[in-house]
Amino acid sequence: MDSVPDEVPELWQEAHSRPPLFPTPTANPWRMFWWLLVASALCLALLDHRLSGFIKSHRLRGDAADLLHAAEHFGTPFGAVLILVTIWLTHPELRQRLGRVLWVPVIAGMSANIMKLMISRRRPNAFEFEQSILASFEGLFHLGAGGSRLQGFPSAHTAFAFGFAVMLGSMWPVARKWFLCLAALVAAQRVGSCAHFPSDVCAGAALGWLIGWYSTGNGWLARMFTRMEDWWFPPRLPAPLGASMGPTSPPRWSEGRPLTPSPGLITGSVASRQAAIVPVHATLPLSHESHDPRGS
Repeated sequence: MDSVPDEVPELWQEAHSRPPLFPTPTANPWRMFWWLLVASALCLALLDHRLSGFIKSHRLRGDAADLLHAAEHFGTPFGAVLILVTIWLTHPELRQRLGRVLWVPVIAGMSANIMKLMISRRRPNAFEFEQSILASFEGLFHLGAGGSRLQGFPSAHTAFAFGFAVMLGSMWPVARKWFLCLAALVAAQRVGSCAHFPSDVCAGAALGWLIGWYSTGNGWLARMFTRMEDWWFPPRLPAPLGASMGPTSPPRWSEGRPLTPSPGLITGSVASRQAAIVPVHATLPLSHESHDPRGS
């Protein structure tokens, strides 16, 4: 067999490796986190009582209510599973990363539910608006006493939606703002249905954003997920150029998958190096019949 240049196996390994780690949406996650917490405090002081009281007496109806009701599923595991199944079927090269995309919002939603057990706050549909808005808080560490009506802070649906939006936006940066808009619609639905005060959804958004951010790039949650993915899906090196192409060791591109990962997930350095990678069959000379279509 002809000798293979030293750089070729490295190029093949880089081209056929799993998509790189999810890029972070911003350089500093804490800026957005603190802005959302400030928004939560401002809503508590200025907006919770007025807006939620108005919505409770004037419920949304018609197309606006239908739109918000449909958007709610972006903040539920059922809606996320439907989206991820679609990605699984249409983007086989991303399947090894989809577990992370589901577990991150689930962790965000569960974290919000744990906080609900620590902070007792009435939901708008169970609150008498003749009282001060501070009366909606009824103590700490109630641990589920009083049921769902005392589990209003923060919004778990919104935390799930923002964690999900951060992960999807990291995979497809061109649609990042759209995913955040879907998460904002989930927050609007929770307020419009009198399930949460505006301050509840802002706090949930802050929690989901922070957990999602640390699950991308080189965040500590991202490193944990990467170790789990490497253990569950050990990388397979393709056969080097010029190796036997028998049925016992088919090259990666012969298994029906693209030669390179999805273009939206490739960094500039990897993309520039992949330009030199060509399948073996593409370098073979053309036959006499196919060389000139006119038969000359």
